[in-house]
Amino acid sequence: LAVTVKLLGDERTEWQDKEHYFDSAEQKKKINCVVYSGYNNFLTFQHNLPIKDTFNVGRHEYSFSFVLPKELPGSYQNEYGYIRYYIKAEVYTSTESDCEDEREIDIMSPIELPSLPQDAVRLEDKEDITPHCCVNGGSVTMLLELKNKTFVQTQTSQMKVHTYNSSDVKIESIKVKLKMV
Repeated sequence: LAVTVKLLGDERTEWQDKEHYFDSAEQKKKINCVVYSGYNNFLTFQHNLPIKDTFNVGRHEYSFSFVLPKELPGSYQNEYGYIRYYIKAEVYTSTESDCEDEREIDIMSPIELPSLPQDAVRLEDKEDITPHCCVNGGSVTMLLELKNKTFVQTQTSQMKVHTYNSSDVKIESIKVKLKMV
């Protein structure tokens, strides 16, 4: 009798592209559709649980733990591929697996901010005011400074907005909107 628990990680990618070539038999250019794909099992960790000779009738629970490698990529999926992780448990009563169960799990990779660019960001915009009947013209300049250009969720970051108004137009409000791109 044996119980094994496995942590598995695999990745797959697939996309189509067009390949241009010259058909010498027909003496013309042609296009061929090519499918590129790849699969890799990059993580297999097996843990054999210490089990006595037999299971008595009833429910049995066994604790186990895994130490995940620090450099594991996070779970991911889109139309071109995925990175997936699974926990798989198997019960063996002889040489074959009599019972097994598998569950997909999500792994979130921690972001190490020191490894990402941390330079401050400066964005500047200048708007010229065209003179007309009630306005003499001039310009309004705004400079936005962010302490860094890399952020993680729930992080507080400092921002400064500098404005210079050399027109006779009254600035009533300034709005800053952060967008995820």
